[in-house]
Amino acid sequence: MAIELVNARHSPEARHWLHNVYPFYLHDLSEFQRDIYLLSDEGRWEPDHLPSWFTEAGAYPFVICDDGVRVGFALVGKRPFPWRSPEADQRLGEFFILRSHRGNGVGSRAALEVFKMFSGVWELYELPLNQGAIRFWRRVIASLGEYGEESTPDFLRQWFRMEGS
Repeated sequence: MAIELVNARHSPEARHWLHNVYPFYLHDLSEFQRDIYLLSDEGRWEPDHLPSWFTEAGAYPFVICDDGVRVGFALVGKRPFPWRSPEADQRLGEFFILRSHRGNGVGSRAALEVFKMFSGVWELYELPLNQGAIRFWRRVIASLGEYGEESTPDFLRQWFRMEGS
């Protein structure tokens, strides 16, 4: 199966799809961080950082397609994107695969395609209670070689280097 990454900044259809699917991602995160991801009185998830992925310099919002079917998204922040560590060239800020497409390798294949797009030092964060995500990312980035990891009560941060793209 072929993975395609569609830049939602350049595709109105991908952008519209991403806006519609993003609340499912926030819903999933609310399980692990109840005091940050909350529903407003109008039934909208907050905080909603998606608009910044279409305005910030260095922000790359990708819709992930598997054999032409939209199955998820990856939001990458590359220099000069402000929400990354100074030592990182890019950050995988958000990554989501629809539940109906999980468990068949599409997430791993998509993540590797995203990482191949940009060389340099990558970083990503997971919520400590999201053990499924931590296992997933440890497996995926370990397949790329050496990586570093630091843990705090608020997050687990990982970093690694991708050569050539």
